[in-house]
Amino acid sequence: MWTTERLGTLIFAGLLTVGCLENSSEEATAQYRAQILSGNGGTWNGGTWNGGTWNGGTWNGGTWNGGTWNGGTWNGGTWNGSRIDNITLSVEGSLLKGVIQPRNRVVQGADFIGSTFQVYHVISATQKEKFTFRIDDVYLDSLTPANSDHTKETWRYRMSFRTDADQTWRSVCYDEAGAPADLVPIVGSYWNFETGARIDSPTAFTLACKDGALEKCVHLGYRPWGSQQSCRGSGWSRQCSTVQLKEYHQACIRMLRADYCGDGVTHTVDGTRLDVYDYLQPPVQLREENWDIEARWTNEGATCLSTPRHPELWAGGCPDPNNPRRLNKLPKCSPYESRCGMMVSTFDAPDHR
Repeated sequence: MWTTERLGTLIFAGLLTVGCLENSSEEATAQYRAQILSGNGGTWNGGTWNGGTWNGGTWNGGTWNGGTWNGGTWNGGTWNGSRIDNITLSVEGSLLKGVIQPRNRVVQGADFIGSTFQVYHVISATQKEKFTFRIDDVYLDSLTPANSDHTKETWRYRMSFRTDADQTWRSVCYDEAGAPADLVPIVGSYWNFETGARIDSPTAFTLACKDGALEKCVHLGYRPWGSQQSCRGSGWSRQCSTVQLKEYHQACIRMLRADYCGDGVTHTVDGTRLDVYDYLQPPVQLREENWDIEARWTNEGATCLSTPRHPELWAGGCPDPNNPRRLNKLPKCSPYESRCGMMVSTFDAPDHR
């Protein structure tokens, strides 16, 4: 499991095949520093939270979200809550919304506390298991103020479940101490936890438990349902476009897990301190420490690697798809190519401690 001392992250703006832009400057992001440190973008400021991101290789920080729990194995969801009946559901960002018939009564967020719904886990073509879920709590993440644009918010949920065979209510997520933990729903995607690949499907949903990589990247501000501005050039030649944060969220997952090769294999351990940043406009995260660059990232892994954060876990290269016995080395990152990739990570090397 992970804890966080100070959240600073780098995501690099651009498309999936982002080119390299030279002569970037910290001055371009200076105007955003005050608003980010005041809580816009997931940066904790003050107290014991003022440090680096504590990082480990966990996908999802709880007892939930394993391979069979995400994606096509879930079939439908019939909602019939103790307080809600005949409801048409939708999700806006991470906010659960609904309309109750026949009076067209609108409910959302905390209105769902206490409601239950059924989801069927498909075991085979002839066998399925019914799970009943209960929403125990709903609240807005304190780092994301209420906004009419729900894609800029992060709503968190506490949920329990039971089966027909076992009527005991159990929390969907647990923390390190074994206490119930919250989660963030991610609608429209699930993950292959062997390869790390994200699979998009309009009928899929993932319950991302607190302190796992999926939730951690949402908490850092890279909400997969959101968007941000990416700009290039300056003055009259400055050009901006809207980019979706879904791929930044995926790049963040690769980065947190040190999945250099983009094959789902992690090369990190709990307690590793990272500082990451990006050049979105405004940035989601800003660089806070003068640590050495580790790697630059895209949604498919690292584009370059200077020094692995844990050399003892790194074999020295990525498996060659045409020759599994051969390792292809990643190119070394240049400090001047500050805009190569989608995201950049720096880490707290021993000589900085």
